[in-house]
Amino acid sequence: MSNLSEFKNDKKEYFFQLLTEEKIEECINLFSNPLNKCWEFIDDNGFTALHRSTYLNNLKLTEIIIKKTRENIESNKFNLFINKQSNKGFTALHYSSYKGNMKIILLLLKNNADYNIRNKSGLNIIHISSQTNKSTPIYYFNQTYNMNLMDKDKNGNTPLHWACFFKSDKVINFLLCYNYIDVNIKNNDGLTPLHLCVSTNNIRGIKKLLIRGGDINIKDNKGENVIDLALRLNYKEIYNILNSTKNKNKKIVFNPYTIIIFYSYHIIIPIIIILFNIPYINNNQNTLIRFILWYIFFYVILYYFIKTDPGNVKNYSNNYFPLLNLIEDYDINIDDYCPICEIKHSENSKHCYICNICIDDFDHHCIWMGKCVGKNNNHLFYLIQFLLIFEFIYNIIICLESLENKKIPIFNYSGIYYFYNKDLFMIKYIIIILNIIIGIFGTYIVYPLIMFYINVLKKQKEEKMNKKNDNDDSIYNFKFYKQSNININELENENDSLLV
Repeated sequence: MSNLSEFKNDKKEYFFQLLTEEKIEECINLFSNPLNKCWEFIDDNGFTALHRSTYLNNLKLTEIIIKKTRENIESNKFNLFINKQSNKGFTALHYSSYKGNMKIILLLLKNNADYNIRNKSGLNIIHISSQTNKSTPIYYFNQTYNMNLMDKDKNGNTPLHWACFFKSDKVINFLLCYNYIDVNIKNNDGLTPLHLCVSTNNIRGIKKLLIRGGDINIKDNKGENVIDLALRLNYKEIYNILNSTKNKNKKIVFNPYTIIIFYSYHIIIPIIIILFNIPYINNNQNTLIRFILWYIFFYVILYYFIKTDPGNVKNYSNNYFPLLNLIEDYDINIDDYCPICEIKHSENSKHCYICNICIDDFDHHCIWMGKCVGKNNNHLFYLIQFLLIFEFIYNIIICLESLENKKIPIFNYSGIYYFYNKDLFMIKYIIIILNIIIGIFGTYIVYPLIMFYINVLKKQKEEKMNKKNDNDDSIYNFKFYKQSNININELENENDSLLV
C-alpha cells in the first residue's frame, strides 16, 4: 500500500489514491468540503469522481458526489458532469450498468443521465451489461426506454454476441426468451454468436443456441464454420456436439403440418379400417363394436390431455406485481424471473417459446399434439404414448385378420362393400402396408419416450425411498407455488432480506 502523505499536497491525486485504496469514508469527507471542488477532478484516463464511485459500485459515495456536485455547480454544468465521458467514451451510467447495480442506475437516471450515450467502440448500456452477466439492467432499459436488444456496436456485435463471448449464460438465457432475437446474426467479421461460444469453449451457451436454431453451417469472413473452428481449437467435446447436429435443425417452431398429420391420422385411419377392413373379418360386428369403443376411450384421453393446463406458472400466482415496479421498488434480480411472463420461476420451470408461457416441471413441447408437456399433464402424455403403441399393433392385427376372408363382405351398407370387393379389392392391402409403415415409424418415435418415462418413474421412486421421512419428498413438489411472486408485506417485514 502506498504512503498517502506524499499525495496530500495534491488534493486531486490524494482523492484518487483514496479511491484506489477504497477508503470510502475519507473520500466522502474530502468530497463533502465544497472548497476542495472535487467534482472538477479528472484523472489521466478521463475519469471523474463519479466514474470511479460507480465503478467501485458504492451507492453511498455516489449519492454524496451527486448531492454535493448539484449543490455547488450550475444545472447545465451538472448535466455535463453526470454524462461526462472518459477517454474511451464511458459514462458513469455505463459503469453502473456494467456492475448491474440498479439502485445506482436509477439514481443516475433520476439526475438526468443519458442512456443513449455510446462509448468510442459504439457500445451502449445493453452491450456493456451483457458482458458481465447482468440481465436486470437490460430488461429495465428495454422495457422502460424501448432500447433495441438487437442493436449493433461499431463492429457489428449485438448484445447476444457479447454475452456469448464473455460466457454470460444468464444473459444468453434472458435474450433467448425473446422470439425476435436472431441467433444467426453476423458481426463485421462474419462471426455468429455460435462462433463466439465455440471460441470461448462455452458448451452451455452452444447447446442453448442450437436449440434455438443456431446454424452450424454459417461461415465467417475467413470461410470457417463452427465445426472447423472447434477442430482448429482442438475442442473435442464441442466438435462432437456440433458434428452430431450436422444437417439437423433442432429449433422447435410452431408447425401446423405435424399437428394436422397427427389428428388426421386418428380420424381418417379408423374410418378407412371400418370401411375397408372390418367387413372382411368373421364376427365383424363384435370387432366393430370393440374398435369403436377403443377409439372413444382414446379420444377421451386425448381430449383431457388437450384441455388440461400443463402447468402454467402464472396460474399459481396470488400476488402479481409488474416486474418493472419490483425492480424499481425492491431491486429484485431479473434472473429469478421470466421476462416474458413477468413471473418468478422455479428451478425446473421453463418458458415455452411456442406457447409463450412458463411451464412448471417443463418436459417439452409436443409438436405432434401442439401442446406443452409439464407437471399437470405429464402422466396423460405418457399414457397416450402407451395407447399409441397399442393402437399401432391393434390396427395392424385387424388389417391382417381381414386378409383371411377374400369373399364378399359378410355385412354391407346398401351394396357399397360389393363394389369395393369387386373393383377395388387391392385397397385393403394398401391399407395394411400403410398401417405397418405408420406403426413402425410411430413406434420408433414413441418407444424412446416410454423408456424415458419409465426411467423417470424409477428415479422418482428412489427419491421417495431416500426421503421417506420428509413430507416434501416428491421431485415434482415445489414450495415455489407458495412464493411464486414476492409478497410486499413479507419484504417489508424481513427488512429486504430477499433483495439482491
